[in-house]
Amino acid sequence: MDKTWFIFQSDHHLGPFSTVEVLEMLDSGKIDDEVPLWKEGVDNWRPLKEFEEFYPIADEEEEILPDVEDLEVLPPNVEEVIDLFPELEEIDEQLEVVE
Repeated sequence: MDKTWFIFQSDHHLGPFSTVEVLEMLDSGKIDDEVPLWKEGVDNWRPLKEFEEFYPIADEEEEILPDVEDLEVLPPNVEEVIDLFPELEEIDEQLEVVE
């Protein structure tokens, strides 16, 4: 686990930290996606959200799944799935017994 990231807070830098450690601090709320980061090879301090390594976390607030109303085609019902995968019929029968 390479510790390559430095965080700038107040009037000094902290680190080095690994990518995982930075993600943990972001997830826990100790830092946000605006915190300035730097690592070797980067010219200047830049906000965390500008680094590809942190895109999935920084973009977490974006909607991942569409609303059902936005879907043009709804998922098939259970009977259609069973027709496509006959081995699921046994599972469906077991579920009926439980219900």
